[in-house]
Amino acid sequence: MRKLLVILGISALIATACGGEAADPAPAEDTGATPTSTNDTEAPPTETKDDSNGAQDQPTASSANGSVVVDGETFDVMETYRCEPYDGPGADPQPDDLDLVAFAADSNYLSLTLGHDEAVNMSNGERYPREIFDLRLDVVTDEGQVEYELVASNDSDGNWLVSDLEETSLDGAPFNIEGDHISGGMTLVETYPNEGDSTVNVSFDLEIPGDITDCSA
Repeated sequence: MRKLLVILGISALIATACGGEAADPAPAEDTGATPTSTNDTEAPPTETKDDSNGAQDQPTASSANGSVVVDGETFDVMETYRCEPYDGPGADPQPDDLDLVAFAADSNYLSLTLGHDEAVNMSNGERYPREIFDLRLDVVTDEGQVEYELVASNDSDGNWLVSDLEETSLDGAPFNIEGDHISGGMTLVETYPNEGDSTVNVSFDLEIPGDITDCSA
């Protein structure tokens, strides 16, 4: 069973209340006289503080912003960062480019990038905007850290191919974006420590954060 790399944790501090109950007053001596009320000073009932609301406010797995499924085992994503997309040599940035890094409780670390560049149609030499999808997974096993990755892109006809295997085509794009969520999945190939030695099936459903973070620091 995989032990999973925890990159980011969420700590919860739950405050507990403590208090004592007022002591019962000593019984009055029976003198036969009618007891006289001084100023109705019965001890008020002790107020018990309900800590359940505070506990409910703490972040839990149920508030996760997505999930990652690794070979059929599901893990809640606790934090997702949206980094600034790559804008270096060869890139052709588009408004829908994404660079997401997701951390899951007791789980793996998943990163995906969706970018564009300008590719060349090998049949006629014409350039066309190519969409590239890169999915990477890091896990920790009993034997140590293992990394998996696969890159897919579309050709000039819009067909999606696994970039490392020219003859391997996909049924369609390996992802789907609806509103502020991206979902999809691929079979990833081991890249470390033994390149090509094993594969893992990964699917995901992630919330796309609205804020873009500079992850280069």
